[in-house]
Amino acid sequence: MFQLKVFYFIFIISWSCCNLLSQRVLSIEVKNEIETIKIYEGQTIVFQIRGSSEWFEDKINEFLVNDTTILLANSMLHIRDLASIRFENGTAQGIGKTLVTFGSAWLLYGGFAHFRSENYKFTWGTFAIGATAIGVGLLTTKVAGKKYFRANKNARFRLLDLNFVEDKRN
Repeated sequence: MFQLKVFYFIFIISWSCCNLLSQRVLSIEVKNEIETIKIYEGQTIVFQIRGSSEWFEDKINEFLVNDTTILLANSMLHIRDLASIRFENGTAQGIGKTLVTFGSAWLLYGGFAHFRSENYKFTWGTFAIGATAIGVGLLTTKVAGKKYFRANKNARFRLLDLNFVEDKRN
């Protein structure tokens, strides 16, 4: 048991030291907010290039801070060519999908009960509950499901090197 604790201690210390030496980040500075959003090497980002309406998704391999270039898995991107970055809010999307599923099931079972049972009548109240749930679910997914950061409008993108030790690669 003692050997396992020593192994875990050495593993955690060596893991944290490796992470401390690789602190190059893409910083998203949002207007009127104190905290910045940091994107690290190895993460996947969804971005838009200036002059294009298409969204791309790619994994970040490395940041070249001196050249202000992002090396992606399939290409490279200069920071000034970056128009927008999009983040997806999984909680809002999950709530929206749940509400749409609930509303659809409500309407489906209400319609099924209306045609199969002579005691139940499908009323405007039944329709209103299902339609409202679907509408609120779609609205939640559309409005709160994604967050956009646009360069020079509501955010500023910067590549930062937060190393304590001078990096010999760049």
